[in-house]
Amino acid sequence: MTESMDATQADRRDVGSHDSLAIIDEFDAEILEINKLLLLQNDSTNDLTGNDLADKLKRLDVGLKQWKDNLPAAAKEYLDHDAKRFIDTVMGCLEMTDFRFLLELRERMMKNWEICRLVMQDVAIRGIDGEDKISERSKEMDKDRNLERLIEVLQYLMLGYNKSIIGLSMVEVDEELTENKNIRIAFPHGVIANLINNFITNSADSSVHPPHHQGTLKLEFGVGGAELILSFFDNCDGMDGETMEKIYEKGFSKGKKGHGHGLGLAYADRRVEGGGGKLFLASREKKIIDGEISFGETKYSPENMSDEEKAGIELDELLHEHSTGFQIRIPLSAS
Repeated sequence: MTESMDATQADRRDVGSHDSLAIIDEFDAEILEINKLLLLQNDSTNDLTGNDLADKLKRLDVGLKQWKDNLPAAAKEYLDHDAKRFIDTVMGCLEMTDFRFLLELRERMMKNWEICRLVMQDVAIRGIDGEDKISERSKEMDKDRNLERLIEVLQYLMLGYNKSIIGLSMVEVDEELTENKNIRIAFPHGVIANLINNFITNSADSSVHPPHHQGTLKLEFGVGGAELILSFFDNCDGMDGETMEKIYEKGFSKGKKGHGHGLGLAYADRRVEGGGGKLFLASREKKIIDGEISFGETKYSPENMSDEEKAGIELDELLHEHSTGFQIRIPLSAS
């Protein structure tokens, strides 16, 4: 929200339209201002009641609640599935009245907000464009933004957020992406972030993969030709043919009853392709017999992948053998 905007303004906007995306940008500006004020706050001030910072915290908290309440029904189930844990953390911090506790949790609040805003963006796009589409307008929304914040969010998701995978995860970033801040894509950053978020969630789900079957996770950021390439690998159980056929169907889940919802990757293939990108999948079943690991035949999706495309998502590496790999390829914007 902007300085002059009161909390009820979010309630007057149609969050089934592209206004919902503009509101997220306003929330972002407001929380960055709150972060600055927290760093400047007098350490001896423990009571936030009645000061400028407290007003901003309350206004943003109310705005987030209204944004959630006004989402189209079709998008709300995705919000609960994908964003609830991040939003709850942020709102829990915003509702604190003791400065000491809030200052201690400031970094956690900001890191969760970085994930939260991108997942909220993806949920909003589902509400605007439909569950399985990305419109031309949505496709263009991040075309003037560099990839720095997106990369930082995905690094935190892999290396810092989920304690169950810390020490099991690796991230590799192509030098060109760290050195060239002018690389852009005409594709919503939130859709990419939430796909990776759900890749990680599925790989770390103990209701799908027994603890002794869970292995390393790896995320690679690269540039190849005129494409941004994000590759996610895990060394869990792998997929059988039926799972690979249904992986992007809404409602399909391998989780135990009460755990899986079948929403995380719903229509992922259609959405990426509709936004001008490509989504590849390679997987093979992993077997552990008497402590010995072996793999079945590698299958690919879509089935018409070229030999070059298959080679780009190789599951066997010098130091690591993977059971599953997802690869997102997005055309780079013209400089």
